[in-house]
Amino acid sequence: MLSHNFGTSFITSFTNHISRLGYFIKIYEISRDEIAQQKLPPHLLLKDTAGILTIELFDREYQDMVCSLGIPCVFIDGYAHIMRNVLKCDYVTMENNASINVLTQHLINTGAKTIGFVGDKEHCSSFYLRWLSCNNALWLSGLPLSDPYSILEPDNSPYSDPDWMNTMLDRMPHIPDAFVCANDYLAIQLMVALKRRGLSVPNDVMITGFDGSPESAVVDPPLTTAQIPSAEMGRSAAELLHMRIKNTSAPFTIVQFKTTPIFRGSTR
Repeated sequence: MLSHNFGTSFITSFTNHISRLGYFIKIYEISRDEIAQQKLPPHLLLKDTAGILTIELFDREYQDMVCSLGIPCVFIDGYAHIMRNVLKCDYVTMENNASINVLTQHLINTGAKTIGFVGDKEHCSSFYLRWLSCNNALWLSGLPLSDPYSILEPDNSPYSDPDWMNTMLDRMPHIPDAFVCANDYLAIQLMVALKRRGLSVPNDVMITGFDGSPESAVVDPPLTTAQIPSAEMGRSAAELLHMRIKNTSAPFTIVQFKTTPIFRGSTR
């Protein structure tokens, strides 16, 4: 569930920069069948391909297949547990742990005793690390872990449906004091569902997101979030892919970009 804001800013920045470096870009959308069968898009010709950038590709077997092609490749984020394995590609991601720790600690400092997490923690590496960091902050503070108060359903679940979201909330022991959401989109959908229950944000429930999307600043109340420098990530990915094309034997590189917590009206 890549944020529209992150994807648009990242791709625009990457496209502009890689074009100036002398490359012609083709964009392919990989179907579910192609992922299941580990097949490349039919019009992607490897003999004409200098390098590959993948974005929103979170299937481990498919990522491994792309790495095995022998073509310079840069991944943007990855499958949930990608950092447990030795990478065979260059990798660009955002820093998740520190910002989620700061956001969770802020909720605790402003009175939250029970905190849930919203988002499929197995969807991708960034979601998993955000879930992990939220629970680590709770554990260090001596508070109960988030799972009883969490919505961790698969990413293709109808998170945009307030009725479905409220069904998930009804399964909890009680509505927690706060939710840490895996991204801004999920946080905004949760705010809609909570308002339908007659609950006030942040008076009854505090909410945090992640991305720093334009929507986060205009939703009512404005959303506490973490800003991702998506345009800078796009430029870095272009430079990294160019460098890999020029020197295929260089050690693989992991680039992690700092994110910045932004405190707004959805938290006290």
